[in-house]
Amino acid sequence: MRLTIFQSLMAGYLTIMLLVLTFGSYVAFELNRLSHISHLAAGVDSDIIQTADSLSTGLRLLISIEKKYWISKDADFYVLFAKRQNEFLEQLTSLKALVSETETRTPLQTAMTLSHSYFNGVEERKSHGDSVRAETYESNRDELIQTLLTSLNQIEQIGNEARNAKIRQSELISREVLWMTIAFAITCIILSLGVSFLATKRIVRPIVLFQRKTRDIAAGNFTKIKRLRAPLEICHLAEEFNSMSERLQELDRLKEDYISHLSHTLRTPLTAIGEASEMLHEGIFDNDPKSQSQLMRIIRDECKRLIVSVNRILDLSRMESKMMDYQFVKTNLNELIQTTLSRLSPIAQNKNVRMYFEPQAHLPHVLADTDQLHQLLENLIGNALKFTEPEGSITLKVIAPAAAGDLIRISVTDTGCGIEPHNLQNIFDKFRRIEKGKDTTRGSGLGLAIAQHIVKAHGGSIWVESNKSYGSTFYCSLPPA
Repeated sequence: MRLTIFQSLMAGYLTIMLLVLTFGSYVAFELNRLSHISHLAAGVDSDIIQTADSLSTGLRLLISIEKKYWISKDADFYVLFAKRQNEFLEQLTSLKALVSETETRTPLQTAMTLSHSYFNGVEERKSHGDSVRAETYESNRDELIQTLLTSLNQIEQIGNEARNAKIRQSELISREVLWMTIAFAITCIILSLGVSFLATKRIVRPIVLFQRKTRDIAAGNFTKIKRLRAPLEICHLAEEFNSMSERLQELDRLKEDYISHLSHTLRTPLTAIGEASEMLHEGIFDNDPKSQSQLMRIIRDECKRLIVSVNRILDLSRMESKMMDYQFVKTNLNELIQTTLSRLSPIAQNKNVRMYFEPQAHLPHVLADTDQLHQLLENLIGNALKFTEPEGSITLKVIAPAAAGDLIRISVTDTGCGIEPHNLQNIFDKFRRIEKGKDTTRGSGLGLAIAQHIVKAHGGSIWVESNKSYGSTFYCSLPPA
C-alpha cells in the first residue's frame, strides 16, 4: 500500500510519540485531555458558531427571497424560498444535535419555535392572499425575525465563550506538559531528524526526475514519466505532468497545423493576386476590356480577403494584450442583428439554410462597439452556417432582462451536427477547430476565441450547449446601457 507524504510523516512521528508516552503516564493523560478539549473547541464549538452564523445569513437571504416573491408574485421565487426553507430547517436540526450545554438549549428552542412561526406565517399569507394585510404581516414578521436573529446571536456568543474557555484550559495543560517533556526533547529531535531524512529522500528523487523531464519538454521532447516508487501525492503529480506533456504536444501540433493552414490561407490570395497582376503586366488582355475588368476584380477581392485574414490575427493579438480599442455607443441590438443577418443572407440562401429572427419589443439599448458586435454575431452565425446542412435552420433569439441588473441574452441555435462533449470545454480556445468531416470549410480556429474576448470586453459572458446530432446553441449575455 502506497502512503501519502502526510501519512508517512505521521507514521514516523507516531512512533516518536509512543516512545515519549512510555516515559510517563502523566504526560499521556494530560495529552489525552488536551486532545479532547482541542477537539471540542475546534470541532463542536466551532461548528455551533459556524452553523449559527450560517443560519443568520440564511435567514436574511430567506427574507430577501420572500420580499421578492410578494413584489413579483413569481412562482420561481416561492420555489426557491421553499428550497432555502428546507435547508434552514435542516441546519437548525443539525445545530440541535451539536448543542449539549444547558444555557444554549433555551435560545435554540426559542429559535426553532420562532422559525416555524415565521414559515407558517408565510404559508398562511400565501394561502389567504390579499385577505392578509401586508402592513400588519410585515410588522409582525420583522419583530419575529429580529427576535429570531437575537436568539441565533445568543447561541453564537455562548459558543464563542465555551470555545475560549476550552482554549484557555488547553494553554494551561500545555504549559504543564512542557516541563514534563523537556527531558525527552533530545531523543525526539534525533528521531525527528531521522524521519525527516527518510521522507526527504523519498521526495527529492522524484523532483530530480521532474527537472530532467522538464528540460526534455523544453527541448521539444514530449516524454512521459513512468510509474514511480514515491508518495501518493507525487504519483498524482506525475499523472498531471504527463497530462501537461500531452497537452503541450497537442498545442505544438496545433501550432504547426495552424501555421500550415495560415500559410495556405495567405498564399492562396497572394498567388491569385500575383497571377492576375502578371497577366495585366504582360498585356495579355489589352484588347479585351472585359477580361481586364475581371482580373482587376479578382485582385480587389483577394486583397480584401487577405486583409480580413490578417486583421483577424491582429485583432486577437491586440485583444489578448489588452490593447484593443473599443468605441462604445448606445446600440439598438435588434437593428444590429438584422443588419448582420442581411450580410450573411446570401450565404444562407446559397446553402439553402433558413434563418429566423423576431425582433424583441421594448428591448433596452446596449453600450457596445458596433463593429465588434457585428464581428461577434458574424462569427457565431458563420459557424452555425458552416455546420448546418442544406434544408436546415438557424434561429436567433434575444431575451430582455427580467429584472434590473440582469443581462440581455442572445442565442444562436442551429440544426447542425452538434459538438462532441469532450470538445465543449475547450471550444473557445484559440486555434481550436471542430470539424465534422472533409467537406467542412476549414476555419482559422480564431473565430470563437475572438468572440469570447469581445463579449468579455463588453462585460458579458459566452457559453455553448450542444446535443450531438441535434445541433448547438451558443449564448452570449450583454449588460444593458
